[in-house]
Amino acid sequence: MIHTEFAWETADMVADRAVVIRWGDLEPTPWKNGGGLTREIASSPEGSNTSDFDWRVSIADVKAAGPFSSFPGVDRVITLLEGGSMILDSESGRTVLTVREPHSFPGEASVTCELPDGSTRDLNLMTRRGQASGDVSIHTVSSPMRIDGDGSRRLVVALEDGVDARESQRSNWILDCFDVLDTTGPLSVGPGTFALISVL
Repeated sequence: MIHTEFAWETADMVADRAVVIRWGDLEPTPWKNGGGLTREIASSPEGSNTSDFDWRVSIADVKAAGPFSSFPGVDRVITLLEGGSMILDSESGRTVLTVREPHSFPGEASVTCELPDGSTRDLNLMTRRGQASGDVSIHTVSSPMRIDGDGSRRLVVALEDGVDARESQRSNWILDCFDVLDTTGPLSVGPGTFALISVL
């Protein structure tokens, strides 16, 4: 995986960090059951796996219906990005996912997905309770949206080509679809459509 990393000093002389992760550089990992592929974007601690992460962000290509893996003690947010519809069945009922509408559920829940219209691509955030918390929001803006630095880790995931991300007029990046800017500093993003993931 090839990352481009930047560092700068804020007015408070606290080092911020920015890493651009290009979609084409992410290596797909096949699922053991053959039902799809996952590309991990970021996780903490760095180098952790699916059993010992504090938080994890990934994009998955779901190619076959079936049960979700169980992650006890983990909160999950899934956001359908493209492809056909996805239906989740669990003890709490049936949920039809809408494109670009984040859906939260506990990782220990017994969940089965249906793909009535074929394969899908989705964005996933997983946070371990007591170790991390996070949220996902989707934004479409016609002018730059200011995102203040508050100490959390921010991942900006472009959902179309040509999304502009800028930090205090000193550093700027053009993100194509599914490229990611991983940062802890303040920035502005837009115009364009993007997902904003915040993790503490």
